[in-house]
Amino acid sequence: MNHDASYNGVTIQSSTYAQCKDLTLSNGEKMPTLDDLLKILKNSSSQTKLIIEVKSHSTTARTQAAAAAAVNLVKQYGLQNKVEYIAFSWDACTKIKSVDSSAKVAYLNGDKTPQQVKNAGLTGIDYEIGTMRNNSSWFAAARNLGITVNVWTLRSVSDIIEMINRGADYLTTDMPLDAMKYKRHYDLNQ
Repeated sequence: MNHDASYNGVTIQSSTYAQCKDLTLSNGEKMPTLDDLLKILKNSSSQTKLIIEVKSHSTTARTQAAAAAAVNLVKQYGLQNKVEYIAFSWDACTKIKSVDSSAKVAYLNGDKTPQQVKNAGLTGIDYEIGTMRNNSSWFAAARNLGITVNVWTLRSVSDIIEMINRGADYLTTDMPLDAMKYKRHYDLNQ
């Protein structure tokens, strides 16, 4: 499990488990596997959900295989209700839905309308703030279609307030305490 394609010079998708298992993170821990994280989630009573971003791989087949493997491991642990998925790859998103039709899947790339996302059976759009500003009608369109809107990455209070006011369901931000404060204020003063 790693956000970036490589870590300390090791390219994750083209490396073996043996090459990755001893990679040490900046906090001193070893790089976890999805299995490690699912074990923690399985033993947790927290309502926190794990959001799995399936990365695009060198081929469509590899991307789809990674998506299917992630979904199948989540199913193996019986954690479908505690995991959601996101991906920039349309192929990954549609593969996830084909493996688990009940999975919550949001598309990240920003090149599909809410209607296209809904038609594919996905449950949300998860677009960069500039994309949502340029397509402001997508907030209402998504709401009318019953799909969620997440906006990323908000790095100012003004961005947070703007996206709350426009009706984003979720915010990805480097300022979570500020986002929670303004969301509470908004909810109390509607």
